Amino acid sequence: MNDWTVPHPTWIVGHRGSPRKARENTLESLDVAELAGCEAVEFDIRQARDGEAVLFHDEEIVLGTQRIPIRTFTSREIEKLQLPSEFGPYRVPRLEDVFHRYGHALRYVVEVKTSPQTNLSLMARRVSRVAGEFGVRSKCIVASFDAEFLRKMKDADPEMATSFLMDHAVALPESGRLTPLFPPVEAIGPRCDLV
Repeated sequence: MNDWTVPHPTWIVGHRGSPRKARENTLESLDVAELAGCEAVEFDIRQARDGEAVLFHDEEIVLGTQRIPIRTFTSREIEKLQLPSEFGPYRVPRLEDVFHRYGHALRYVVEVKTSPQTNLSLMARRVSRVAGEFGVRSKCIVASFDAEFLRKMKDADPEMATSFLMDHAVALPESGRLTPLFPPVEAIGPRCDLV
């Protein structure tokens, strides 16, 4: 049974943790969200060159005057980086760092960001494996704007709750067409102005 798929009261979800108090998608930001009483946290993950999932929103890391795709770093290389922010230097955590730190204390909205270079099947298996290793599969819902990734997620782990995110209007299929409107998911997440 997944916490996200059974009736429950409204939960307060810390979007990227608490980005007004700490650098988004960091353990510090998630700490602030937990201390503020959030029942769940949302964070973004991307795939590193070695297939590991790391918490980062953008496709590129800014190092000085260079913009370097996060996909070109291994998770070990990313782990060693100390990046600047308005809150001071920060490090990029791995998905397992989050689950290790909070375990069953929180619920998780794991938003998977993809690019053309993302190995969708590997990313789906990685999310499923890490959530399983830490015993938090029932605390997770995996969200993405990438419908194909969500299909791969269901192939890798049919029991994992998923959510299709939408940032543009989606038209209903024409009468008589069998085209599915959404990938097989338990939830949808339309941008607020589309609701």
